[in-house]
Amino acid sequence: MVRRALEGIYLQEVQQSSKYDKLARLYAVTPDIVPYWLTFEHHGLGECVVVRSAKDTWETGKTGNGGKRLPRKRFLPEIEPLEKQVSTINACLLAHPLEFWDGREFAWCRRIFNNGRLDQGGRLYGPWQTESEHDRLCSRIDGEDVCEIDLKASYPSIINATLGNEGLGPDPYSTIDFVQEDPTKRAWAKDLISAHVSSKRGLSQFPRGFRAKHNLHKKDKIDTYKNGIFASLPFLRDIHKSGVNWMYVESEFIVSTLESLARQDIPAYPVHDSVICKQSDKETVINVLQNKMAEYFGTYINLDIAFLTEDGEIIEETPANPKYLKANTPPKFSFSSYDWGIDDDPVLIE
Repeated sequence: MVRRALEGIYLQEVQQSSKYDKLARLYAVTPDIVPYWLTFEHHGLGECVVVRSAKDTWETGKTGNGGKRLPRKRFLPEIEPLEKQVSTINACLLAHPLEFWDGREFAWCRRIFNNGRLDQGGRLYGPWQTESEHDRLCSRIDGEDVCEIDLKASYPSIINATLGNEGLGPDPYSTIDFVQEDPTKRAWAKDLISAHVSSKRGLSQFPRGFRAKHNLHKKDKIDTYKNGIFASLPFLRDIHKSGVNWMYVESEFIVSTLESLARQDIPAYPVHDSVICKQSDKETVINVLQNKMAEYFGTYINLDIAFLTEDGEIIEETPANPKYLKANTPPKFSFSSYDWGIDDDPVLIE
């Protein structure tokens, strides 16, 4: 009776109870009724790997919060080693929470696969990822300042690396003609490439919300920008014929990196294609990232490191890649050819 009186006014349900992990129903509480001395500790429980069914996207003219969560038992035993990986990462994060400037703490992430498969999607998600870069860089771990280490142009760089091509240079987006003409359109190129790679069959129209976000004119056509991208990065044109889910490839690399760091008790918080770590751990994290690049892609991808100055300004620097490859085995993700034809598709070596 008391709960019913509070619901909708002071309590908002944000998560239903779970039969799988036996967790209680979760509510958000109006701050006005919470005493200032009330604190909570992270328990680290809950499903750390979730597989969702296929969902509608902007391509179908519909959007949603994602596909339906599918039963864990459907993916046994293959899901168990994936759960162990994320549990190892979370155990380290729980021991070293990410402390935001406003008192919030984060210490747990979840890996989510898409389309009812364990080789689709697979990124790690945590609530800190929705915060601005500036706010993330204002946070601390163990009371220490942090930095964010980012894969430069993640999708094109990873795809190019797995094909065995030469490096794309420090900024692949800057080679595109419309970006050279107007550097402010670099964000256009980044968003369009990400949408193209993530789409099922490539872009036939601007992604939903793209025109409003970038203030496009009605006469702007998607083909103009697609042709500019493909002229500079031609390997992106027919990637959908390969059948490879590039988000999964990226996620495998990031998860393996974080697991390796966690085993050394070095906390690193994922932000899709980048990681947040203590500035004092920066060199170790870069070294592990580069070793994993050699292991997974057979080459190195450029990195960006962002951190805050004492005045609160974001500064970026680019570390040098090793001169020699640190791997003696074939890369985990590689293509035997670059012929996306129907009769001779490339083979993914794992």
